[in-house]
Amino acid sequence: MDARGSFTECNKVTFQNADIIKQEPNITGSSWLYCELYRIENGYEVHILFWGEGMPELILTCSDIMMEIE
Repeated sequence: MDARGSFTECNKVTFQNADIIKQEPNITGSSWLYCELYRIENGYEVHILFWGEGMPELILTCSDIMMEIE
């Protein structure tokens, strides 16, 4: 992930034990625009909106989220 121009230096996000709920086409080549996190019983539900063709969305659940500088 290219983090230039963002509010963080983190450029790697790992979703542990992830299950994809919804994955729209055209995510590859798009930029991460917006994210919402919801606490659920066993971790998080993550909604990610991408800037690109069709403004694709990804929704997943995971047990934990790790953000790193690589």
